[in-house]
Amino acid sequence: NRLSILFMPCYDGEDGQPDMWTGRASIVQLKQNDQGEPLDPRNPANWTTAEQVVRADGSLLNPLQGISLDMTFFVDEGQAYYAWQMLGAVYIATMDPDDPTRLTSEPTRIIAPHYAWENTIAEGPNVFIRDGIVNMLYSGSLVGDTYATGLARATSGDDLTDPASWERLNYPVHKSEPYNGEFLLGTGHGAWSYDADGNQIYVFHVRTDHQDLGGRDTFVQRVHWTQQGLPRFNIETEHELAPQFREIAIDVVVGEPQESTAPGSTTSSQ
Repeated sequence: NRLSILFMPCYDGEDGQPDMWTGRASIVQLKQNDQGEPLDPRNPANWTTAEQVVRADGSLLNPLQGISLDMTFFVDEGQAYYAWQMLGAVYIATMDPDDPTRLTSEPTRIIAPHYAWENTIAEGPNVFIRDGIVNMLYSGSLVGDTYATGLARATSGDDLTDPASWERLNYPVHKSEPYNGEFLLGTGHGAWSYDADGNQIYVFHVRTDHQDLGGRDTFVQRVHWTQQGLPRFNIETEHELAPQFREIAIDVVVGEPQESTAPGSTTSSQ
């Protein structure tokens, strides 16, 4: 019941400039008043100071390199989890939302880069639970034209800290390809969400500046699901609706108010 932001702040390195390798998975939370109501999130003073998420014993998540990032939170069958990237792989651990800066289990590696399309890294986990299946998206390869998105799945209610609980597809579910008349490159690191009408959407990175690694814009696509229970992110707009349903007609009949004769009734109109 707290508005929280998981993010990776980084700090000055030896040269006094921001250094990515100083980054640590951290959390800030919106403060509440004495009645437990959230304060205005637009005021920076209403947020807690960023705190690093650490292991159960208070030590660093990543004692070898220091850096930890891409942390996400989810709950399955009453158990809360963190999943994040460190050492080029996706790790998971249990946590207690009442103490969100400290894990309650040891970090377990569940996704390490293995397939050719994953290249040298697996990162950016994001989870959506549907029909008893825990669907974890993650990014493979480095940021660039080969950036792509994979999918690992587990049965809801299983011990998700056990690597044996997870099964991963051997191909990317989202990759560089034509879409709506343009070629999208480096479609990686995305997140599940919903639009204002309740439609499930997918928000993700796309390379638009192919001269360097800095060109990443945010794109959004509708999510569709196959009969096999797998997500589809690449159904083009013209294919989302059958041609016979693309034009509709409606007749509106306006009638005079009708007075009801039922006992105790009042005049009504339609």
